[in-house]
Amino acid sequence: MHSRFAYLRAWGGRYCPDLAAGQWWRWLTGLLLHQSALHLVSNTALLLVLATYLESLYGCWRVLPVFFVAGIAGNM
Repeated sequence: MHSRFAYLRAWGGRYCPDLAAGQWWRWLTGLLLHQSALHLVSNTALLLVLATYLESLYGCWRVLPVFFVAGIAGNM
């Protein structure tokens, strides 16, 4: 296995055999992992701009579930 993917798997990234073995939490921890610093910075910048705008329109408690559902759907 490629070392980058082994790193992501070790930190809780989504890996189908682990999910099949009952490690359901990987659907959530995969939302927080990033492959590189550039990936993290770009996601943080986009989330800062977009989430700030959406929260001002709809409120935190309406945006938060959408964030989680979109993240889990993105893992699929």
